[in-house]
Amino acid sequence: MYYTCHDGVLEKFPTLGKHNEDTVTIGYLTLDQFAECYQDLGFSEESYEACRFAHHRSHSTLEVYDCFSFVILHLLNIEQVQEPRKKLAIFFRKNFMLLVGLEEPGREWEDMLSTVAEHAASQFTIERILCGILIRLLGRSNDILEEYEQRILEMEKKILDSEFDREINRTIFGMRNDLTIRKNYFQDLLSFSEALQEDENDLFSDDTFRYLHIFDGRVDRLIGNTQILCESLIHVRETYQAALDYNLNNTMKIFTVVTTVFLPLSLIVGWYGMNFTNMPELTWKYGYLAVILLSVAVVIFCFWFFKKKKLL
Repeated sequence: MYYTCHDGVLEKFPTLGKHNEDTVTIGYLTLDQFAECYQDLGFSEESYEACRFAHHRSHSTLEVYDCFSFVILHLLNIEQVQEPRKKLAIFFRKNFMLLVGLEEPGREWEDMLSTVAEHAASQFTIERILCGILIRLLGRSNDILEEYEQRILEMEKKILDSEFDREINRTIFGMRNDLTIRKNYFQDLLSFSEALQEDENDLFSDDTFRYLHIFDGRVDRLIGNTQILCESLIHVRETYQAALDYNLNNTMKIFTVVTTVFLPLSLIVGWYGMNFTNMPELTWKYGYLAVILLSVAVVIFCFWFFKKKKLL
Protein backbone atom coordinates (compact mmCIF):
# COMPACT_ATOMS: atom_id res chain seq x y z
CA MET A 1 0.00 0.00 0.00
CA TYR A 2 1.22 3.47 -0.89
CA TYR A 3 0.20 6.86 0.46
CA THR A 4 0.45 10.40 -0.81
CA CYS A 5 -1.27 13.62 0.17
CA HIS A 6 -2.81 16.50 -1.78
CA ASP A 7 -4.19 19.62 -0.06
CA GLY A 8 -4.29 17.83 3.31
CA VAL A 9 -6.23 14.86 1.96
CA LEU A 10 -4.53 11.48 2.31
CA GLU A 11 -4.72 9.24 -0.75
CA LYS A 12 -4.08 5.49 -0.79
CA PHE A 13 -3.31 3.27 -3.76
CA PRO A 14 -2.20 -0.37 -3.95
CA THR A 15 0.47 -0.08 -6.64
CA LEU A 16 3.00 2.53 -7.65
CA GLY A 17 3.98 3.41 -11.18
CA LYS A 18 6.90 5.67 -11.91
CA HIS A 19 7.47 7.84 -8.87
CA ASN A 20 7.30 11.60 -9.31
CA GLU A 21 10.07 13.09 -7.17
CA ASP A 22 8.04 16.28 -6.71
CA THR A 23 5.37 14.34 -4.77
CA VAL A 24 6.01 12.94 -1.31
CA THR A 25 5.09 9.25 -1.32
CA ILE A 26 5.40 6.58 1.34
CA GLY A 27 4.60 2.89 1.20
CA TYR A 28 4.72 -0.52 2.80
CA LEU A 29 5.56 -3.87 1.16
CA THR A 30 6.21 -7.36 2.37
CA LEU A 31 9.54 -8.92 1.43
CA ASP A 32 7.87 -11.01 -1.28
CA GLN A 33 6.21 -7.94 -2.77
CA PHE A 34 9.49 -6.04 -2.61
CA ALA A 35 11.24 -8.87 -4.47
CA GLU A 36 8.91 -8.32 -7.44
CA CYS A 37 9.35 -4.58 -7.79
CA TYR A 38 12.58 -3.40 -6.15
CA GLN A 39 14.24 -2.78 -9.53
CA ASP A 40 11.26 -0.79 -10.78
CA LEU A 41 11.46 1.33 -7.65
CA GLY A 42 15.11 2.11 -8.32
CA PHE A 43 16.71 -0.03 -5.63
CA SER A 44 19.65 -2.34 -6.16
CA GLU A 45 19.79 -6.11 -6.01
CA GLU A 46 22.38 -5.79 -3.26
CA SER A 47 19.87 -4.00 -1.04
CA TYR A 48 17.30 -6.73 -1.70
CA GLU A 49 19.83 -9.43 -0.76
CA ALA A 50 20.57 -7.53 2.44
CA CYS A 51 16.87 -7.74 3.27
CA ARG A 52 16.75 -11.45 2.50
CA PHE A 53 19.64 -12.19 4.84
CA ALA A 54 18.82 -9.58 7.47
CA HIS A 55 19.28 -12.18 10.20
CA HIS A 56 23.05 -12.08 9.49
CA ARG A 57 23.18 -8.50 10.77
CA SER A 58 23.41 -7.67 14.46
CA HIS A 59 23.11 -3.88 14.34
CA SER A 60 21.07 -1.27 12.51
CA THR A 61 23.35 0.47 10.00
CA LEU A 62 22.36 3.02 7.39
CA GLU A 63 23.63 2.04 3.94
CA VAL A 64 24.15 4.98 1.58
CA TYR A 65 24.10 4.69 -2.23
CA ASP A 66 24.11 7.37 -4.93
CA CYS A 67 20.35 7.64 -5.37
CA PHE A 68 18.96 6.00 -2.25
CA SER A 69 19.68 4.91 1.30
CA PHE A 70 18.32 2.08 3.39
CA VAL A 71 18.52 0.70 6.91
CA ILE A 72 17.51 -2.61 8.47
CA LEU A 73 16.26 -1.89 11.97
CA HIS A 74 16.46 -4.54 14.67
CA LEU A 75 13.35 -3.71 16.65
CA LEU A 76 13.18 -4.42 20.35
CA ASN A 77 10.03 -5.26 22.26
CA ILE A 78 10.44 -2.57 24.90
CA GLU A 79 8.32 -4.43 27.45
CA GLN A 80 9.80 -7.92 26.86
CA VAL A 81 13.42 -7.33 25.92
CA GLN A 82 14.34 -11.01 25.95
CA GLU A 83 12.05 -11.77 23.03
CA PRO A 84 13.66 -12.18 19.57
CA ARG A 85 13.93 -8.89 17.71
CA LYS A 86 11.80 -8.14 14.71
CA LYS A 87 13.37 -6.62 11.61
CA LEU A 88 12.12 -3.81 9.44
CA ALA A 89 13.83 -2.29 6.38
CA ILE A 90 13.31 1.36 5.48
CA PHE A 91 14.32 2.68 2.04
CA PHE A 92 14.72 6.34 1.14
CA ARG A 93 14.76 8.13 -2.18
CA LYS A 94 14.04 11.74 -3.03
CA ASN A 95 10.57 12.39 -1.51
CA PHE A 96 9.98 8.64 -1.23
CA MET A 97 10.10 6.31 1.76
CA LEU A 98 9.33 2.60 1.68
CA LEU A 99 8.92 0.24 4.63
CA VAL A 100 9.61 -3.44 3.95
CA GLY A 101 8.45 -6.00 6.49
CA LEU A 102 11.06 -8.72 6.70
CA GLU A 103 9.01 -11.10 8.81
CA GLU A 104 5.49 -12.46 8.65
CA PRO A 105 2.98 -11.35 9.63
CA GLY A 106 3.80 -7.73 8.86
CA ARG A 107 0.36 -6.21 9.27
CA GLU A 108 1.45 -4.20 12.30
CA TRP A 109 3.92 -2.15 10.21
CA GLU A 110 1.30 -1.35 7.60
CA ASP A 111 -1.16 -0.30 10.31
CA MET A 112 1.49 1.84 11.98
CA LEU A 113 2.39 3.53 8.70
CA SER A 114 -1.28 4.21 7.96
CA THR A 115 -1.80 5.77 11.40
CA VAL A 116 1.29 7.95 11.13
CA ALA A 117 0.34 9.06 7.61
CA GLU A 118 -3.13 10.11 8.78
CA HIS A 119 -1.69 12.14 11.64
CA ALA A 120 0.81 13.84 9.31
CA ALA A 121 -1.70 14.67 6.54
CA SER A 122 -1.59 18.39 7.36
CA GLN A 123 2.20 18.44 6.90
CA PHE A 124 3.05 15.44 4.78
CA THR A 125 6.84 15.16 4.76
CA ILE A 126 9.21 12.20 4.86
CA GLU A 127 10.90 13.61 7.93
CA ARG A 128 7.71 14.01 9.95
CA ILE A 129 6.43 10.56 9.03
CA LEU A 130 9.77 8.94 9.85
CA CYS A 131 9.86 10.76 13.17
CA GLY A 132 6.36 9.49 13.96
CA ILE A 133 7.46 5.93 13.18
CA LEU A 134 10.60 6.18 15.31
CA ILE A 135 8.67 7.58 18.26
CA ARG A 136 6.27 4.64 18.06
CA LEU A 137 9.23 2.29 18.06
CA LEU A 138 10.13 3.69 21.50
CA GLY A 139 6.82 2.40 22.83
CA ARG A 140 6.21 2.85 26.56
CA SER A 141 9.88 3.50 27.30
CA ASN A 142 9.24 6.39 29.71
CA ASP A 143 6.59 4.47 31.63
CA ILE A 144 8.81 1.39 31.87
CA LEU A 145 11.76 3.39 33.17
CA GLU A 146 9.48 4.96 35.79
CA GLU A 147 8.41 1.46 36.84
CA TYR A 148 12.07 0.48 37.19
CA GLU A 149 12.72 3.56 39.30
CA GLN A 150 9.84 2.61 41.61
CA ARG A 151 11.14 -0.96 41.91
CA ILE A 152 14.58 0.34 42.85
CA LEU A 153 13.10 2.59 45.56
CA GLU A 154 11.14 -0.36 46.96
CA MET A 155 14.30 -2.50 47.01
CA GLU A 156 16.18 0.23 48.90
CA LYS A 157 13.35 0.51 51.44
CA LYS A 158 13.37 -3.24 52.06
CA ILE A 159 17.13 -3.19 52.57
CA LEU A 160 16.86 -0.32 55.08
CA ASP A 161 14.09 -2.27 56.87
CA SER A 162 16.39 -5.31 56.98
CA GLU A 163 14.01 -7.32 54.80
CA PHE A 164 16.69 -9.16 52.87
CA ASP A 165 15.86 -11.16 49.78
CA ARG A 166 18.36 -13.94 49.10
CA GLU A 167 17.78 -13.50 45.37
CA ILE A 168 18.39 -9.74 45.38
CA ASN A 169 21.74 -10.00 43.59
CA ARG A 170 20.14 -12.10 40.86
CA THR A 171 17.29 -9.58 40.62
CA ILE A 172 19.70 -6.66 40.34
CA PHE A 173 21.70 -8.43 37.64
CA GLY A 174 18.53 -9.18 35.65
CA MET A 175 17.32 -5.58 35.89
CA ARG A 176 20.71 -4.20 34.84
CA ASN A 177 20.86 -6.60 31.92
CA ASP A 178 17.40 -5.54 30.69
CA LEU A 179 18.22 -1.85 31.12
CA THR A 180 21.49 -2.28 29.20
CA ILE A 181 19.62 -3.95 26.33
CA ARG A 182 17.18 -1.03 26.23
CA LYS A 183 20.01 1.51 26.36
CA ASN A 184 21.79 -0.17 23.43
CA TYR A 185 18.52 -0.13 21.49
CA PHE A 186 18.06 3.59 22.14
CA GLN A 187 21.63 4.25 21.04
CA ASP A 188 21.00 2.22 17.88
CA LEU A 189 17.99 4.37 16.96
CA LEU A 190 19.92 7.54 17.79
CA SER A 191 22.83 6.48 15.58
CA PHE A 192 20.44 5.80 12.71
CA SER A 193 18.79 9.21 13.11
CA GLU A 194 22.14 11.00 13.21
CA ALA A 195 23.45 9.08 10.18
CA LEU A 196 20.30 9.97 8.23
CA GLN A 197 20.72 13.65 9.06
CA GLU A 198 24.22 13.62 7.60
CA ASP A 199 22.42 13.18 4.24
CA GLU A 200 25.49 12.03 2.33
CA ASN A 201 23.61 11.51 -0.94
CA ASP A 202 21.62 14.76 -0.70
CA LEU A 203 18.15 13.22 -0.53
CA PHE A 204 16.71 15.80 1.86
CA SER A 205 16.64 19.57 2.01
CA ASP A 206 18.60 21.35 4.74
CA ASP A 207 15.55 22.44 6.73
CA THR A 208 13.75 19.09 6.96
CA PHE A 209 15.31 17.67 10.12
CA ARG A 210 13.49 19.67 12.80
CA TYR A 211 11.37 16.73 13.90
CA LEU A 212 14.34 14.37 13.94
CA HIS A 213 16.19 16.80 16.21
CA ILE A 214 13.23 16.56 18.59
CA PHE A 215 13.42 12.77 18.39
CA ASP A 216 17.16 12.88 19.09
CA GLY A 217 16.55 14.92 22.23
CA ARG A 218 13.94 12.45 23.45
CA VAL A 219 16.22 9.46 22.86
CA ASP A 220 19.10 11.27 24.56
CA ARG A 221 16.96 11.69 27.67
CA LEU A 222 15.97 8.02 27.59
CA ILE A 223 19.63 6.98 27.32
CA GLY A 224 20.54 9.27 30.21
CA ASN A 225 17.69 8.04 32.40
CA THR A 226 18.55 4.42 31.63
CA GLN A 227 22.17 5.02 32.58
CA ILE A 228 21.09 6.66 35.85
CA LEU A 229 18.94 3.62 36.68
CA CYS A 230 21.87 1.28 35.97
CA GLU A 231 24.03 3.32 38.36
CA SER A 232 21.23 3.29 40.94
CA LEU A 233 21.19 -0.50 40.81
CA ILE A 234 24.92 -0.50 41.54
CA HIS A 235 24.25 1.68 44.59
CA VAL A 236 21.46 -0.68 45.69
CA ARG A 237 23.84 -3.62 45.51
CA GLU A 238 26.44 -1.68 47.51
CA THR A 239 23.78 -0.76 50.08
CA TYR A 240 22.73 -4.39 50.33
CA GLN A 241 26.33 -5.50 50.83
CA ALA A 242 26.85 -2.78 53.44
CA ALA A 243 23.72 -3.92 55.28
CA LEU A 244 24.97 -7.52 55.26
CA ASP A 245 28.36 -6.38 56.58
CA TYR A 246 26.64 -4.32 59.29
CA ASN A 247 24.57 -7.29 60.45
CA LEU A 248 27.64 -9.51 60.38
CA ASN A 249 29.56 -6.96 62.45
CA ASN A 250 26.75 -6.89 65.01
CA THR A 251 26.80 -10.68 65.22
CA MET A 252 30.57 -10.72 65.60
CA LYS A 253 30.34 -8.03 68.28
CA ILE A 254 27.97 -10.20 70.30
CA PHE A 255 30.29 -13.19 70.00
CA THR A 256 33.23 -11.01 71.03
CA VAL A 257 31.43 -9.73 74.12
CA VAL A 258 30.39 -13.25 75.13
CA THR A 259 33.94 -14.49 74.64
CA THR A 260 35.34 -11.59 76.65
CA VAL A 261 32.87 -12.18 79.49
CA PHE A 262 33.75 -15.86 79.79
CA LEU A 263 37.50 -15.33 79.45
CA PRO A 264 38.04 -14.38 83.15
CA LEU A 265 35.69 -17.20 84.15
CA SER A 266 37.89 -19.62 82.21
CA LEU A 267 40.88 -18.21 84.08
CA ILE A 268 39.18 -18.81 87.44
CA VAL A 269 38.18 -22.34 86.47
CA GLY A 270 41.69 -23.12 85.28
CA TRP A 271 43.21 -21.61 88.37
CA TYR A 272 41.14 -23.52 90.87
CA GLY A 273 41.15 -26.66 88.80
CA MET A 274 44.86 -27.22 89.50
CA ASN A 275 44.10 -28.64 92.98
CA PHE A 276 47.44 -27.82 94.61
CA THR A 277 47.76 -29.22 98.14
CA ASN A 278 48.47 -25.87 99.80
CA MET A 279 45.56 -23.95 98.22
CA PRO A 280 43.68 -22.60 101.29
CA GLU A 281 40.35 -22.34 99.45
CA LEU A 282 40.25 -26.11 99.06
CA THR A 283 39.85 -26.64 102.79
CA TRP A 284 37.92 -23.46 103.51
CA LYS A 285 34.32 -24.05 104.49
CA TYR A 286 33.01 -21.27 102.18
CA GLY A 287 35.53 -21.73 99.39
CA TYR A 288 33.05 -23.16 96.89
CA LEU A 289 30.52 -20.39 97.57
CA ALA A 290 33.23 -17.75 97.32
CA VAL A 291 34.26 -18.92 93.85
CA ILE A 292 30.63 -18.84 92.73
CA LEU A 293 30.16 -15.30 94.02
CA LEU A 294 33.45 -14.22 92.45
CA SER A 295 32.35 -15.60 89.06
CA VAL A 296 28.96 -13.87 89.28
CA ALA A 297 30.65 -10.60 90.25
CA VAL A 298 33.02 -10.85 87.29
CA VAL A 299 30.11 -11.43 84.87
CA ILE A 300 28.14 -8.48 86.30
CA PHE A 301 31.16 -6.22 86.12
CA CYS A 302 31.88 -7.20 82.50
CA PHE A 303 28.31 -6.55 81.41
CA TRP A 304 28.27 -3.21 83.25
CA PHE A 305 31.55 -2.21 81.63
CA PHE A 306 30.42 -3.13 78.09
CA LYS A 307 27.11 -1.37 78.63
CA LYS A 308 28.90 1.76 79.78
CA LYS A 309 31.14 1.67 76.71
CA LYS A 310 28.00 1.17 74.54
CA LEU A 311 29.26 -2.14 73.27
CA LEU A 312 25.92 -3.75 74.14
